Amino acid sequence: MIGWWIVVSTQSPEERDRADQEARRAAILAQWEAGADGIRWIERLTEAGKAARLAGGGYSNRYTARAGDVLPLI
Repeated sequence: MIGWWIVVSTQSPEERDRADQEARRAAILAQWEAGADGIRWIERLTEAGKAARLAGGGYSNRYTARAGDVLPLI
């Protein structure tokens, strides 16, 4: 299957990179598997200026956004 594994975390990318596995798990708000169009929701937020793409081009794509913009969507 072509798709994405999506993780929504309270940690910033820098905090997530430094964290141990236990801290990473504790910071997860949601996670799910999605099909090929599964990141369209975050791309729409990026286009609207409500999210920023930090890394891309496949594995792994990273975005940052405010919880107030993400939580109503998930």
